[in-house]
Amino acid sequence: MAIARKTMSVLNLLPFLLVFSAIYAAGPAPSPQSHARSARKYSIDRWTIEDGLPNNALTAVMHGPDGYLWVAGLAGAARFDGVRFTPILDSLPNAHFRALLTDQSGSTWIGMVGAGLARIKNGHVEVLRPAQLAGSEVRSLAESSDGRIWVGTESGISIVGPGGPIAILRKEQGLPGNSIRSIARGSGAGVWIAADEGICEARNQQLRCSPSPRALKQVTSIIEDREGRIWLGGADGLYSMKTDFTPAFECAAGCFTGRSVTSLFLSPRNGFWAGFDDGGVARNSGGEHKSFDEYGPQDGLVAESVVAIDEDAEGSVWLAALNGGLERLRPGRVTMYTTADGLPAKVVGSIVQDAGGVIWAGSQCGPVSELRDGRFVPRFAEYTKESCALAMWAARDGSLWIGTDHNGLFRWHAGRMEQFGAGSGLSDLNVRSLFEDRDGVIWIGTLQGGLHKYSEGRLSRAYGRADGVAAGELESFAQDRQGRLWIGSNGNGLSVYENGGFRILGPAESPPENDISGLFVDSHDDLWVATDRSGLFRRHNNKWDRFGPEQGIGDRLVAGILEDRQGTLWVSTAKGISRVERSRIEEVAEGRRASLDPVILDRTDGMLNPEVSGGGFDPTGLEDRDGRLWFSTIDGIAVVDPARFQTNKINPPVVIEAVTTGGQTVPVSGGVFKISAGGPSLEISYTGLSLLAPRKVRFRYRVPELSQNWEEAGSRRAAFFPHLAPGNYTFEVLAANNDGYWSSSPAVLHIVVPPFWWERNSVRLAALLLLLAATGYLARIASLRRAAALAAELDRQQELERERSRIARDIHDDLGSRLTRMALMADSVGVSTGNELAMAAREAIQSMDELVWTVNSVNDTVEGFVSYAVSYAEEFLRAAHIRVRLSTALQSPDAELDADARRHLFLVFKEALNNVVKHSGASEVKLHFDATAAEMTVAIVDNGHGFDVDRVDSGGNGLRSMRDRVASAGGRCEIDSAPGTGTGVHIHVSLAASQV
Repeated sequence: MAIARKTMSVLNLLPFLLVFSAIYAAGPAPSPQSHARSARKYSIDRWTIEDGLPNNALTAVMHGPDGYLWVAGLAGAARFDGVRFTPILDSLPNAHFRALLTDQSGSTWIGMVGAGLARIKNGHVEVLRPAQLAGSEVRSLAESSDGRIWVGTESGISIVGPGGPIAILRKEQGLPGNSIRSIARGSGAGVWIAADEGICEARNQQLRCSPSPRALKQVTSIIEDREGRIWLGGADGLYSMKTDFTPAFECAAGCFTGRSVTSLFLSPRNGFWAGFDDGGVARNSGGEHKSFDEYGPQDGLVAESVVAIDEDAEGSVWLAALNGGLERLRPGRVTMYTTADGLPAKVVGSIVQDAGGVIWAGSQCGPVSELRDGRFVPRFAEYTKESCALAMWAARDGSLWIGTDHNGLFRWHAGRMEQFGAGSGLSDLNVRSLFEDRDGVIWIGTLQGGLHKYSEGRLSRAYGRADGVAAGELESFAQDRQGRLWIGSNGNGLSVYENGGFRILGPAESPPENDISGLFVDSHDDLWVATDRSGLFRRHNNKWDRFGPEQGIGDRLVAGILEDRQGTLWVSTAKGISRVERSRIEEVAEGRRASLDPVILDRTDGMLNPEVSGGGFDPTGLEDRDGRLWFSTIDGIAVVDPARFQTNKINPPVVIEAVTTGGQTVPVSGGVFKISAGGPSLEISYTGLSLLAPRKVRFRYRVPELSQNWEEAGSRRAAFFPHLAPGNYTFEVLAANNDGYWSSSPAVLHIVVPPFWWERNSVRLAALLLLLAATGYLARIASLRRAAALAAELDRQQELERERSRIARDIHDDLGSRLTRMALMADSVGVSTGNELAMAAREAIQSMDELVWTVNSVNDTVEGFVSYAVSYAEEFLRAAHIRVRLSTALQSPDAELDADARRHLFLVFKEALNNVVKHSGASEVKLHFDATAAEMTVAIVDNGHGFDVDRVDSGGNGLRSMRDRVASAGGRCEIDSAPGTGTGVHIHVSLAASQV
């Protein structure tokens, strides 16, 4: 019934609609003031004194011969590189400027108020005083084809010829009046002049004049366009005429009546611009019956008088506002649709085009919108109620599918709306994504209810993890040439539907990131996976290639990807839309290139907000029938036409501006800079002159004398060198514009670092010769002294060795014989007393023998130690009825082992054998001696009952004493034992330390 009532209402209105359609089809006759929304090709930027502008009362703007933008006003002038304003010309008579001009020789002319005219050439300033000119206030400047400069003042015209005298034109020479408002170059050698009382054409100083059109009241500006029309701007609009002063067909009766035209500018591309006193501008593209495109305060321009206009090589139009600062109309490459164009909400999700070519958009949060006549019109709110239309799909059968956030799924077909909810079998009323495969099956992804499909008029059951679907927040679908349907879950990874079944990809097949925000299959049949935090992944030849911020993709949050008809990829990220050349993708994937170097579209290209849509719903893109690309953002819809996409191919000039050293900043001139001796820290300031998107300009520099590699500086406009050694250096710097086009040649600065007097080569050579002589002399003295000391040391060592041998011999011969006699005498006394006396005597003999062995230098070798130790062990253990097994591996038997080390080592060896006899209960002891040039090892291993090393260590000093004694000999002692396993004592002594 509701549909029937709606149809009747439309039928009742049909006659009125037909009449309105006829009127709309015919449309009003185009007027010069009219313009369509599609004609808007510029976005607005503005700079004021708060941004570094010398003053807001601007009077002139000009793209200078040096690549800078020059701005002049009533309180100063500056050069602008897009980032910084640099004040200029402090040496001029005053700072009240009115006009700027660059002539064909490269000179810059500056017209002043009350101070005449200045000419700047190669840094040299020449001033023409008011007494040399027709007047003191220079209002307008123009150059004729013969190179003469025409100077308009309040009291006539001055003609400055190359090398000739200055000619003066006033009323006496035929001018209609002396007060000159505007001068403009004409065709051929002509110059057009607008004075208060009329207009003139001057050729070779011959005047042809006519009264000003009465309709304009007063002419303020004049130009001649490329089609030979003369345009006059005045206090009451715009007027056009032919060169014979007769009215032209366009604006012959006046245009913009009631508005004051304050400036005119001939575009170097086509047409011209007009500036108005109320702050607006209008552009005429030339040709017959061409309308004007207007831009005014309603578009963001300041409501102040536009007194000068200029256009640079990159297509930006610069406006000087008398009290409003500097403005720029920047050519945009992105067309935006926002709430001002009817979108019900700023944040846009899905965008689709139906079978009839109509564009539909779903937004958060609002109803579906249909694009009609350049505006979006909300639709179907009576069905979707308060729900947000998050996901949409336009099916091939003409139906439109709408997924909402809590009201289920809708299908609009043949004028009828069908709803799918819980009663229809829909598992979740929160629908996140929609997709139609090549068989016409509609796939429906939900927030938590899994996956459905709609086929042959029926909605399937829900498929989830048990069926092989990585469920959860199902955000996206894509189908490849093999018919495989790829299903992306934001949080649970990737699934595929193939051969009639679902399958969750395993770790070896899955992309490295599970937070999937979009899927896309390109013309090469590669699967692309967009993620929330890791950029893009490409499935190519069954392996994954990553393209993230490190590869230049723009940002790690990627919402989607589209491909244009030339195979170029367009990637929507949180920082804009990245345009990526296909060839660069392969180069990066194969390691032949470090970065994709994409063209990134953002605010500077016309986007209101570069951030793509997101936040829990399906952001999609669309390639429409005309090949245009539609991207959803958080501030509307961004549209790009790849077929008309213009890249900035102008190689930016790069300029070295100044050098700072020792706290002083010095402008660079002549390309050579000499710093003071000592090489203090150096800072080189440079800039790249690309004004279209100056903050996207990138730099690289190098000093070949230090490194042949280029240093990537990003957007930094200074290079730092903490210290440079004396010498000659070459600093080179390059700049790349916003689209990655580099300077055709580097800017070069030659740096000279002189040495101190003592760093000069002659001084260094003399010092070197003196040093060599002194070094030779001192080396000779040191050598003689070292030889004498060595000889003395050798004598001392020999004397010491002789003394040690004498002591050992005397002890052995004298004391030994006496102790032997005591032992023999003890054998002759009583048995008990004699045995004790004999034992004591033998122990004294043994101690004496050890002492003699220790003192005798003949035994200061590894072999000497081993021989004595083995002899002692065999005799000692034989008395205890313990068997001895001996092994040796003496690689360096002659290695030295000094007396102190031998003594400590033998005492530990002796203590170890004593412990075996007294405590181990062993029947066998293995002795092993090993020696290399660096280390000697002694091992005593028994087969006794062993002990707990930790308990014995904590309860006594015996083992600790052994370790300490070995340590004092420059070695280490390791004791291994456990109850029932025997004991091993391993002694390691450094022979190198012993020989020091």
